[in-house]
Amino acid sequence: MSPFRILKVHRDVSSKEILLAVTRALQERKFSAREIVQAQKELMDPTTRKAAEFIYFLDIQKWVKEAIIINDPKSHHDLPSHDLPLLTTFDTIDTINTIKED
Repeated sequence: MSPFRILKVHRDVSSKEILLAVTRALQERKFSAREIVQAQKELMDPTTRKAAEFIYFLDIQKWVKEAIIINDPKSHHDLPSHDLPLLTTFDTIDTINTIKED
């Protein structure tokens, strides 16, 4: 599970906010202490944090559930293509490349 979800924080969280979130998460006891400490370590280490941020950005949990429903032989549910998520992050690449070429 995403360390951001475990600690209930956003992608741009600071180190101080992570420590506060760890305390809060330990008090809530929704996750084990081990999971909370692991989430803290992942977010405090710059390398693992970047990976976690990328995964957080994609956040495909909703679509994984949909895929399970779609692949269920008992279900005749088809997900229309207009309901699929689109990554708009790369939409500006052509514009950037055009500007660089000029």
